[in-house]
Amino acid sequence: MRPILLGMNNPQSTEPSMALWPDPPGCAGHRLWVISGMGRTEWLEMFERRNLLDSTRWVQAEGEKSADRMRGELRDRVVVMCGVDVARCVEGLPRGLFCWHRPMSGGVEGQGWWARIPHPSGKCRDWNDPIVVECARIFLEELAAAHADG
Repeated sequence: MRPILLGMNNPQSTEPSMALWPDPPGCAGHRLWVISGMGRTEWLEMFERRNLLDSTRWVQAEGEKSADRMRGELRDRVVVMCGVDVARCVEGLPRGLFCWHRPMSGGVEGQGWWARIPHPSGKCRDWNDPIVVECARIFLEELAAAHADG
C-alpha cells in the first residue's frame, strides 16, 4: 500500500481526489511536491493523498471528527501528517517532526507508522529554514525508497 500524506483541507476544491494536488503553483500540494524533488508523475503515483476535510474551510473540531471516522482506514498504514493541526486531530501520537512513531495506546491502534512534517502552506514559517526544507526532502525521498523496496 502506498504511504498516505494526510492534509487538512483544500481551499480550492471539495473533491477528495484533489487532496494535496500539485496545482496550482504555490498551493500546499505544489509546495510539497517541489520540496520532494520528485517528478510529477512519480509524486502522484508514490503517495496516496488525503485531507481530513472535504471542505474549502478548515474547522478543527470537524477535523477531529473526521480523524475519528478515518481510524479504521488508517490502521496499519504509513501516514505522514502535514502540519500540527492535523497531528492535533490524531490522539495518542508524539508530535516530533520527521520522526517515525508507532501508534500509542489510546490513539490510533494497529501496526502502522506515523510521522509529522510541517504544513506545506505558504503560511508555515518552518519552511523558511533551509535545513527544514532539506530534511523534508530527504524524509520524503527515504519514504519513497522504502515504499519502492516493498
